[in-house]
Amino acid sequence: MREPSLRRSDPEKAHEEDSPTSIDPTSGSTAQAQLGSLKSLLGAYQDMLDSVDGFRAMFWCRRGLDNNPLPSLAYRALTRYFLLNHLSRSVDMLRRRYQMRAALLPQPDSEARERSSIEHFSESLPKLPTRRFILGLISCAILITILVAAIAPPQLSSFLTDAWFQLVRLDFGAFYASVRQLDGRSGLSLEDLGYFYLALLLMALSFYLPATLLVGSFRTYRNLMDELPRDSSTQAMFISTSRASDRVSMLESSLLSRIGVRALTDLQVDLLRSALIPALVVLSSVVLPFAFALEPSMRQDFCKGWIEGRAPNGPATCPSITGQTVIISMLVFPFVVLALARLRWIVWTWQSRNLAVRYLKPATRDERRTHRLAEYALYCGAISNVLPCVGVFVAAAAIYCARKTRKELSRSPNRSDFFAASTGQLLGFAAIVWLGVIIVAYNV
Repeated sequence: MREPSLRRSDPEKAHEEDSPTSIDPTSGSTAQAQLGSLKSLLGAYQDMLDSVDGFRAMFWCRRGLDNNPLPSLAYRALTRYFLLNHLSRSVDMLRRRYQMRAALLPQPDSEARERSSIEHFSESLPKLPTRRFILGLISCAILITILVAAIAPPQLSSFLTDAWFQLVRLDFGAFYASVRQLDGRSGLSLEDLGYFYLALLLMALSFYLPATLLVGSFRTYRNLMDELPRDSSTQAMFISTSRASDRVSMLESSLLSRIGVRALTDLQVDLLRSALIPALVVLSSVVLPFAFALEPSMRQDFCKGWIEGRAPNGPATCPSITGQTVIISMLVFPFVVLALARLRWIVWTWQSRNLAVRYLKPATRDERRTHRLAEYALYCGAISNVLPCVGVFVAAAAIYCARKTRKELSRSPNRSDFFAASTGQLLGFAAIVWLGVIIVAYNV
């Protein structure tokens, strides 16, 4: 899809649109305006349905409001499901709100036409194929699990098939016992943890791949909500509009705020998929220190490898539990920091999507320079956590670019650049802390 032209909105007006306002439905002009807004919104909903029906069965979702750098494969059936799900929830919310107003307001018949329009439009909506949608996702996940178990190492084949049933039954004792037996020996060892992490990665594919099938259709639905399609024959390639008031999301949020209802929030499928791998990294990094603290066999294996590794340089003793914790922290520190930074960015993106729709004017020369500085701060901060010792110099560059970005943003604030600069600065300080942990671990 073409990237639409955006204009900056007045923050005061955006704040006014966010807060629900109380109106008097008995006023003639207000009632007519409200009826006109409702008719426009329902008409826009129907235009979107007609546009989706004109799409090809499979197509490429190109650059849109999310600025996804690569096109994603989208499907007409899935796009229609996301759209129908949103429309059903929105219409149901409108119906319940108008029914409540009819029961509490002194003159309920003043909104009879609105209630009639909503009821008629609700009856015209097709039924949601939720059961088929869920069964299809579950079937896809099971098929992927079977295929992965067939090509996995022999130690993991039986574990992958049994682990799902143990987790579904919440039988964590049996799950833990299965993890302890991955290497064929009693007790938990480093080899068991290695197989366990590989199994977690393979199990994550059962969620990641089905979610990838949904991302393109979800982004197409989001672009449809933020742009009003005019011609269904464009096959979802040239959706654009020249007036801000024609945007479906603006029509929807404006009408809902008039009747005192908050705007709907969607389940962000693409962000959930993006959060899967970082969450897995954080979980794996947290499991490792606990395994060392709770399992004596893990500490014995670590001491054996530590002494054998240092034997050529002279006699070596096994580090204490504190020393082992420091060494393990040194190994997992960069992975945890980068994963948490990614999760922090995903949470911020989720929150920014739930804000009121705002329009951005084309960036000026100074704003483009500030944006580049914020990107440099973010990239340098990420690179500094990959390099073990030299990264401290890259961390200094990240902190320097972040501070210059903050000075530039004091004149023209931008939320995304501020967040990128602050994340890069935090990553830079984390790289310096990591260097300190390496020095301490080396002297243990």
